[in-house]
Amino acid sequence: MAKGRKRRWFVTLAAPAIVLAAYRFGVVDLLRDPAAMHALATAHPVAAPLVYLATYTVVSAFGLPGLFFLIPSALVFPRHEAFALGIVGSILSSWLAFALTRSAFRPVIEPRIPKRLRIWDERIEQNQLMAVVTARLTFFLLPPVSWALALTKVRTTPYLVGTFIGMLPGVWFCVYVGGSFLHWMREQPWWAWAIACALVVTFLVVRRFLAGRDPEDSDDDDD
Repeated sequence: MAKGRKRRWFVTLAAPAIVLAAYRFGVVDLLRDPAAMHALATAHPVAAPLVYLATYTVVSAFGLPGLFFLIPSALVFPRHEAFALGIVGSILSSWLAFALTRSAFRPVIEPRIPKRLRIWDERIEQNQLMAVVTARLTFFLLPPVSWALALTKVRTTPYLVGTFIGMLPGVWFCVYVGGSFLHWMREQPWWAWAIACALVVTFLVVRRFLAGRDPEDSDDDDD
């Protein structure tokens, strides 16, 4: 019991500490400066990919989204190498986040899960691979996704396979399109974003209105 408590304290304190350290020691600033990263990668062609993978695995597992690592990687490494490193780094960071959360928190949280949530947990257990693929396609590599799935009954193998399948489109997009897409976004005028937001809000309002209509009222209208 004491060992489990120590593990929980370690994970709880390590998550913000590692992310803050990444900011404090310039890791995040370096990720924002692809030119400096490229210079380091050129000077250290063997060590650079290994350092990239190690940093991606640890820092992302504890809370920094994978986008911080994937988008600049295409400006540092050749595209095919950046794509391979992105796949490996994403899998390793997702596995580390999943394993630490499961070992530290699931034994404590599982007995306290309300009955309503247990139904969802059982449904996820019956469709583990599809649940993970859907979560990754929807939320991509956000660390809370790994933490949440670790608290369910999803086994490690379906989790890793589902993560691999679900993250492939996002990793490909970040590496091969991400930089130019962000540049395109920055060039758009403010009114374009205002129109886009208005369209999204209108769609959500109309959808909610249609979903809330009483079928009997529709029948009366037909009469």
